[in-house]
Amino acid sequence: MSGTVFITGANAGVGIATTTIFLSKGWNVAATARNPNSAADLKELQKKFPNQLLIQELDLDQHESIPLAIKGAISKFGRVDVLVNNAGFGLFVPLELLDMNTVQKQFEANVFGPMRLTKAILPHFHTAPRSRLPRIINISSGAGWIGFPLASAYTASKGALELLSESLRFELAAFDPPVLVKVVVPDGGISNTNFMTASGSMLPDVDRAMDMTDKVKNTYKAYMATVFESFTTMSANNMEAIEVANRIVEAATDDKPDRLRYFIGPGQKPSILLTKRLAGPEKEGDTPDDIDDSFIRLSSQILSGGTLH
Repeated sequence: MSGTVFITGANAGVGIATTTIFLSKGWNVAATARNPNSAADLKELQKKFPNQLLIQELDLDQHESIPLAIKGAISKFGRVDVLVNNAGFGLFVPLELLDMNTVQKQFEANVFGPMRLTKAILPHFHTAPRSRLPRIINISSGAGWIGFPLASAYTASKGALELLSESLRFELAAFDPPVLVKVVVPDGGISNTNFMTASGSMLPDVDRAMDMTDKVKNTYKAYMATVFESFTTMSANNMEAIEVANRIVEAATDDKPDRLRYFIGPGQKPSILLTKRLAGPEKEGDTPDDIDDSFIRLSSQILSGGTLH
C-alpha cells in the first residue's frame, strides 16, 4: 500500500536512490534539497513521475524553510505518512583544528535539523486521517556507535541522533495510534555520494593555525595523512547507496512496529567493530569495564590498520 514520504537530501546518493525506489512503488515523494535548481537527477525523475514527485528547497541552516517545505508537501499530496531525515554530512578533522562555528554546522545538519523537522511534522502526524501508522526514519551511522579518528564532531552528532531516536520512540509510543520511530544505520562508507563534499570545503589549513607550534602542526599533518590513507583502503569495501535505500524503504513499509534499528553494511552486515559493540560479554563474569576495555583494544587495532570490515 503506497503513501507519501518526505525525504531530505534527496538530490544525490542515498537520497536519490530512496526517492527512485519509492516512486517505482507508487508512492508520492516530497523530495527536498538545499539547491533544487541543480538537482538534475531529481528533474529527470520528475519527467517520469510528474504527478508523484514534488521537488522543494530545504536548507537545514535556514530554519524558516522547514515548515514551508512540510506545508508544501501536505498541500500537494494531502498528507505525509513518512519523514526520512537523510540530509547530513561528515567532518573528518581533529577537534583542535575545528572552530566552533563549523562544529555548530555539523550539529545543525545531523541533529538539530532532524529535531526541527520532527517537531514541525508531528502536529500533522497526530491529526491527519490515515490508513497507515506514521513513521519518522532517521539515517544514522555506525559512527554513532564507534569512536573514529578525525571524526570527533561527526561521531558526537550521530551518537546524539541515535539516543534522540531511541528516546523519541518511547515518547511517541504513548499515543494511540503511535508514531513509529526508526533508525537506519549504515555501517561503513557509501559509494557515489557527495557526503564528503561539505567536509572537504571545511578542511582547515593546518599551516595557517596561529596558536600552534610547528611540532603540533606537523604531528596533525602526519596523522591526518595516515588516517586518510586508511580511509582510502577501507573505501574498497564501500556499500552502494541502493543498499541503504532498500533498508530505508523496508523501515518505512514493514509490519514490525517494535523494531527500532535497521543495520546495513557491505555484504549486508555490520562491521566487526559494531558487531563487537552490540555483542555484550565474551565470557561469564565480564564486567562493563572489561567489555569496554576489550572493545577499545580491538577498535585501536582495527582502525589503526584501516580494515574496518
